[in-house]
Amino acid sequence: MKRAIWVATLTGAVGVQLVQAQLPVSELHSIFPRGGRQGDSVKVEIRGKHLSEVKGLWFSHPDIQSKPIGKGNDKEDSRIAHFQVTVPKGVRTGFYDVRAFGRYGISNPQRFVVNPEPQTTEPDTNHVAKNAAPINKDTWVNGHADEEKLDWFRFQAEKGRRLLIECWARRLGSPMDATLVLHGPSGKELIRDRNSYYSDPFIDFTAPESGEYRLKLYDFLYRGGKDYSYRFRVHTGAHVDFILPLAGRPKSRQSCLLYGRNLPEGKSSRFSDKGSRSLAKQSVSVTLPNRSQANNWLTSVPLPFPEMLGTKASALWLGRQGETVYNPALVFLADSPVTLEHEPNDTAQEVERIDVPVEVNGRFYPGNDVDRFEFQAKQGEPLWIEVQSNRLGWPTDPRVRVEQADGDTGGNTGSTQVVEKDDTALIPGQKRYNQASRDPGLMFIPKQDGRYRIRLEDLYGNGGSLPSYVYRLQVRQPQPDFQLLAASEWPGNDPDEARFRSPLLRKGGSVGMRLFVIRREGFKGPIKVHAQDLPAGVSSTGVTIPSGQTQGVLVLTAKDDIASWHGTISVVGEASVEGTVIEREAKGASLLWEVDDVDDALTMTRLSDGIALGVTDQERAPLVLRPGPDTPVNFNGPKEAEVSFVVETNAPLTDELEIRPIGLKGLDNDPETTLDKDEREGTLTFKWSEPPRKDASERRSFYLIAEGSVGYQADESGEEEETDVAVYSRPFRLGNAR
Repeated sequence: MKRAIWVATLTGAVGVQLVQAQLPVSELHSIFPRGGRQGDSVKVEIRGKHLSEVKGLWFSHPDIQSKPIGKGNDKEDSRIAHFQVTVPKGVRTGFYDVRAFGRYGISNPQRFVVNPEPQTTEPDTNHVAKNAAPINKDTWVNGHADEEKLDWFRFQAEKGRRLLIECWARRLGSPMDATLVLHGPSGKELIRDRNSYYSDPFIDFTAPESGEYRLKLYDFLYRGGKDYSYRFRVHTGAHVDFILPLAGRPKSRQSCLLYGRNLPEGKSSRFSDKGSRSLAKQSVSVTLPNRSQANNWLTSVPLPFPEMLGTKASALWLGRQGETVYNPALVFLADSPVTLEHEPNDTAQEVERIDVPVEVNGRFYPGNDVDRFEFQAKQGEPLWIEVQSNRLGWPTDPRVRVEQADGDTGGNTGSTQVVEKDDTALIPGQKRYNQASRDPGLMFIPKQDGRYRIRLEDLYGNGGSLPSYVYRLQVRQPQPDFQLLAASEWPGNDPDEARFRSPLLRKGGSVGMRLFVIRREGFKGPIKVHAQDLPAGVSSTGVTIPSGQTQGVLVLTAKDDIASWHGTISVVGEASVEGTVIEREAKGASLLWEVDDVDDALTMTRLSDGIALGVTDQERAPLVLRPGPDTPVNFNGPKEAEVSFVVETNAPLTDELEIRPIGLKGLDNDPETTLDKDEREGTLTFKWSEPPRKDASERRSFYLIAEGSVGYQADESGEEEETDVAVYSRPFRLGNAR
């Protein structure tokens, strides 16, 4: 169900077409190239909106520095700017966020890769096979797709040499749907790939003969442009496909088996990939960190998706072979003792017995694999049963079924279904910031003592499976908890659109952050949310997200004499869980690209390294909405209240204002009002179906949103444009009426 958004209708003089825009906020759509080498400096081009006065680039690793080339931005085109980026040798290999900052705040993030291999850039003349660009092995090639064109490359290979070709596009936030096609010395097509890793292609081949090989790279739908960037390399280094076990206890010494290709100490295994190419195995040992230290995985995953929120893991980098760093494998921190599944366990006669609490690490392999486990449970004692596989990046759709074993002896193979769960459909972030996944999780409360069985299968398994389709099955006592996701949105957003937006505070103004709550394992209580690490002159009253609710708005307000600032802040939620107060820091959410209609186009979101905030002292907020004087909230009875407000303008209103509330539940009416462009105060009437609870309402804040248009002039030399505005008010409190 779509949330309701009131959109102001703006009209102009008959016969005059008005220029409509929103207040400028820096947007970063792409950076090229999307990576750099330790110890090197690289020239990058950024593209986006409102970059005409961008001053620099902010990286989530503080040692990565940038310096404008010339004046940085192209004055003729506010969508482009150029910088020299320096990556010191001490920066760890990984994936980092980069943002542009300047007069119009700090932008949304893009992903920037740091690694030790050399890199180069494709030419603009390689769109036909005869002009294929020569490339060196073990070198990253940066390029971008052009509409209706192909990119051709060529390299030498010796007969019998196993080479890997890996391409990174979608995993770095590019909208490109990359496709690789490899041709042999005779020109014959040998292999092609498209969707091996998060919609990115990967080719593993052994050269059938010595000679020159040609590689064709393009967008599957032949789309293109500067934003459709990619990175690829042809190399002889190692590649990790999966690891078992996937998890271990915090602070433990964990022995793991890596499965992959070209492993330096690899031994043959019984597994192969979808092209029947063999996978080797290698034993490694790693010491896992404690929970408070298990956060480095964010820089070891190209795109940490919202459904991974709350995951604790440690990144395992295999090390170096020459100058090649292998791709990382994640080892997760387990809440329970970890065991590997033991085949055969496909039938009721082969059911595997486990002791609760437990985490089982296994595989959906081969195709149509069904894994069965049996455990003892007591009447009325709840158990949390959860599967992670799709959230680990695999194209799986796990289904878990709990059955009660018939009879009272282990020899009885009959069972009766009790409960079944497929996907996790919880989507508090809606289609823009969707946290749903195909992984199931369920609360199981036995109705009697006895033996119960879990039947676990991949619903996509009948189409084939790979040994890398691994899973984590957890069976343990519930651990009620919550996680927070914070996203910045223009409050006047069309509900069908997904747009870049970072919070920018102008002098005297307010901005809001949408909060989404992921309630886990039965937690339903209220959550108090507040902002920390705010710059001087910025404040927030915080917000309480009521019991059972999954959304809220946190509003930040700037003083009139604020100084310019950019950086990251903290948003923290606090709640009482089973008598213990816990705190959870919110993660930021960022769109990968903009979408006009979320119902018709793919929308993807990832977690960001920090929650960014920009403050500017170069202009005042054109519109400020405040509570009225004296008693702004006046109850006319237990179920009705009148709210008064005033509007301050620092730019001429060009049309009427629409005013509506946000943050109130249980209203029996749809309160909204309209102010003429010459009016500066008004009232709203709230009606409740039931009187608001005193204990909650006396402390509860709510806000109004004003939406309309103003005449906005970006600078003294520019022309005034009619510009859409949608602003949050200063906070109102229902307690003001008491």
